[in-house]
Amino acid sequence: MDEAIEKMARDAGLTEEELAELIRLFVASSTTDIRSLERFLAADQVTEARRRLHSLKGAGVNLSLERLAWYCEHAEAALDNHCFEDAAAAVIQIKRIVENLSAESLGLEYPTAS
Repeated sequence: MDEAIEKMARDAGLTEEELAELIRLFVASSTTDIRSLERFLAADQVTEARRRLHSLKGAGVNLSLERLAWYCEHAEAALDNHCFEDAAAAVIQIKRIVENLSAESLGLEYPTAS
């Protein structure tokens, strides 16, 4: 398992196997939330998009995923300021974080663009 994943397990007081299962559940639910979030943004449904972002942020905080939580906050602020392009860009980063987390938890390399 990756060093970051091992640290997350220690910090959370979980075994690596327990954390891996928690990550799998998080990735599955987050993937669904991100798809919904993308649809809400495309339809200018700001209230629903903010709900999804808030949920993702909370899950990210619980898993000590500071970058994910930061991008969620950034997207929420962008929506508050009617900067939909900035919100969409933050969602792309959120999606990459979730994809990378999934790959890391499975011990795989996952190439991403910066």
